[in-house]
Parts: sequence; C-alpha cells; structure tokens
Amino acid sequence: DLGDNQIGNDLQALAMLKDSATLHTLSLNLTFNQIGNTGAQALATLKDSTRLHTLNIILSSNQAGDANAQALAKLKDSIRLHTLSLELSTNQVGDAGAQALGTLKDSIGLHALSLALSHNQIGAAGAQALATLKDSIALHSLSLNLNYNQVGDAGAQFLASLKDSTTLGSLSLGLSHNQIRFPGAQALATLKDSTALHTLHLYLYCNQLGDAGAQALSMLNDSSTLHTFSLDLSSNQIGAAGAQALATLKDSTRLHTLDLHLNSNQ
Repeated sequence: DLGDNQIGNDLQALAMLKDSATLHTLSLNLTFNQIGNTGAQALATLKDSTRLHTLNIILSSNQAGDANAQALAKLKDSIRLHTLSLELSTNQVGDAGAQALGTLKDSIGLHALSLALSHNQIGAAGAQALATLKDSIALHSLSLNLNYNQVGDAGAQFLASLKDSTTLGSLSLGLSHNQIRFPGAQALATLKDSTALHTLHLYLYCNQLGDAGAQALSMLNDSSTLHTFSLDLSSNQIGAAGAQALATLKDSTRLHTLDLHLNSNQ
C-alpha cells in the first residue's frame, strides 16, 4: 500500500516488477499521490511482463486525466494478462480517456475487466466508447463503475449494446447520479436480449427513473439466460405502480437470485 505518499511520476522503479521471473499477481495502491502521465506510462510497461496475469492498479484521487488513461490503455498489449482492475475514481478522466480505455477490447487474452471511473467527467461519448468492449473476443466478466458522471440517457442507450456480446456472462454497471430517466431505463431493459448474460448488477440510485423506468426494467424478467440479478433503484421517485411492476420479476423462469434496493422512494 503506497497510498498518500509523494511518489509523483517516479514509478520506473516499481515498473521493474515486470522483470520478475515468478510474479503472476500484482496489486498497487497508489491513491492520493500525484501521478502524472510519465508515471502512468511507466505503469503501462507492466504489459511487458512474461508472467503477470492478474493486475490491480488503484490510482484514485491522483488528478489523473485523459493522458493517464490513454497510457494505461496500452496494457491491452500484454500477452499474459487475463484479469485487470483499474481504479481511477475521483480524477479528471473525460470522454477521451474513456475512449482510450475502450481499446482494451483489443486484448487477446483479457477475460475479466473492472474499470472504476466514478466521480470523473465522462459523458455519452465516453459511454459509447466503453460500450465497444462488447466486441472483445475473450471478455466474459465486465464491471464498469460510472457513478457520478454525466452519462445521461444517451450514454445508457449506448451501454445497453453490451447485450450484443457473445462472450460476456457477468456484467456490472454503476450508473448512479447520472441524470438517467425513462429512455435510459428502457434501453437498459434490452439487456434481457443477451444470449450469454447470466449475472447482472445495475446500480441506478439517485436518477429520475420514476414508475415508468421501473416498469421498463421489470421486463428483464423475460431474459432466457439471466439467473442472478441485482438492481438498485433507491431515490428514484418510484411509487406503488413501479413496485408492482418489479414484483413481476417473480415470473422469470430462470432467475434464482434477486437483490432489489428501493430505499428512499415513495
């Protein structure tokens, strides 16, 4: 744990961990430092490791911007990496950074990816780029934490296209505090059409979905593959009509695990 130090850009020494002959799992917590583009570029050289297959890099609260995300996206060139977690919350990553991270789809071996991008400056264009992760040939688990951004209905509509992935079995979307309304909820409900998705977590608290949004999301009960579903709709102006619609999830023929959060509604 190297959080809350004064490491700055001087990460070349840590990047030498890539030369280890035995290291296969690495976690670096660099929260509350001042890591700039040079530091991010150094971290990206971990892609050259011939052993490393699991990597977790935590860069929260580092004033990191698009250049940092663009540098880290080069991790896609690793020939060994199959599990990658990038924690970039509470930074200054915008659409350009999200577009760079979307190129992680080109990794030939990555099958589990977690991108924590809450409290940044990502809008619909960034969401559109991240939705192209559906084109990965290997990815089967994806977590996108985009809470507290500016994704909106348009961004939610783009992210709904993740349903078209033929490999993605587990999906977590954090879209709380993103000004999403009924059109966005209606789009996300089309995730029911995925032919591969078996586990879905949707975090949509503090939006403006209302009863209509809840009714739209209840259509996920028509999924032919989904067996585990978690839905957080807290603080969304949902009343009795919305609750009644969500109760129809009981009619799903596949669902065996359901977690509903409806705190602070009507």
